[in-house]
Amino acid sequence: MAKDLKTEVESGPGPVVLQEAETTEVSPVNEIKRPADEGGFCVYLGPTIRGVIESKTIYGKGRKAALEGMKDALKEYPLIAGLVVSGADLPWQLPKVNTPGNLLYENYRRLAAEVQKKEIK
Repeated sequence: MAKDLKTEVESGPGPVVLQEAETTEVSPVNEIKRPADEGGFCVYLGPTIRGVIESKTIYGKGRKAALEGMKDALKEYPLIAGLVVSGADLPWQLPKVNTPGNLLYENYRRLAAEVQKKEIK
């Protein structure tokens, strides 16, 4: 516990005494570290790839199990794995897909470009 705040403690009719107060350190929500696969559900946030995977597909199992079921798709498009997020992380990961300067945004753009090249051939 951090001791960085001082509190006033009255000790009777004399001067006010300052005493260190104990505080707990709280990390922001974005910095909470979670296990890679905590069960629950996960969502694919990448672009739709015809015949392979559809955007915003929800998997009713953990991320690790969902990726196991996508082995064939991952061989052809390995960037899919970086666009599957757990349900617990979804609220703050979803906006990142459309926000430049982060990995989800870059992976989405790279995968979309790769898919477009393959469809043109």
